[in-house]
Amino acid sequence: MLIKLLLLFSLFLLFYLLIVGEFPVNLEALLKSDLPKQKTFKDKFQVYVLPLISATIFFFFGRVVFLSVLSGLIFAFLGWHLPKWVLKWREHKKKEKPRELAKDFITSAAGMYGAGQLTTDVIRHSALRMPAPFNQDFQEMLARRNLDGAPFHVMLRQMGNKYGLKEFDAAAAIIEASEKAGGPTAAAKGLKRLGVALRKREKQLMERRKANMEPQIACLLAIVILSLGLIMDATVFRAEYREVPIIMASGCLIVVGLIFAVVKISSNADLES
Repeated sequence: MLIKLLLLFSLFLLFYLLIVGEFPVNLEALLKSDLPKQKTFKDKFQVYVLPLISATIFFFFGRVVFLSVLSGLIFAFLGWHLPKWVLKWREHKKKEKPRELAKDFITSAAGMYGAGQLTTDVIRHSALRMPAPFNQDFQEMLARRNLDGAPFHVMLRQMGNKYGLKEFDAAAAIIEASEKAGGPTAAAKGLKRLGVALRKREKQLMERRKANMEPQIACLLAIVILSLGLIMDATVFRAEYREVPIIMASGCLIVVGLIFAVVKISSNADLES
């Protein structure tokens, strides 16, 4: 029995590697300390406690419904990742509006720099015209500038860290470079190029979503069909699988693998980062 479990686990790792392409913990990232350092209780709860609770629930679900510990472990693996996927999706949705506003700021700033305006004028105009919550951030920038002379490019980077938007980091680098050499003309050229790059990225995202639509639909249909089959096996034909639960575990493995495949296909992290 132990040999069968090890063999199935090896097949699972191979199946996961072929479909997902990477393991959940990147050893190289650990060695380089690239993983984010969680400080608050909320962060630790979301990173460790919530996935553990979900994995435990999924384990007992798989163990009871599909008759084996192996099925429970397969579903526990899914349960561990599910909260992370949901949180990542929520974070992505939360960034949609700020990302659009950031692009509007870059376009507007490029036009104002092109007209010979200074950074103070650009920030003041943004504080008056940009919708919430950015208008408050730009008003705070003006107040800090008047109070202690804080550099605008530093405050823009802090704004980018606040909203998790690298667009502000890029804009800050361009403005900082223009203050050293080139002035408003250099800032206008740099921001216009940044705007072109952002529009190109949006076009690539749309093209990728269209290209991935068919394989996503195919995987979803396969998941639905196989899940219905598993439900039938776990209910109508349950007695026949009591002696060979490893067959049902194999079906669970395929369904979970397809779910990971859908998540991998739907990911656009390389373009959205």
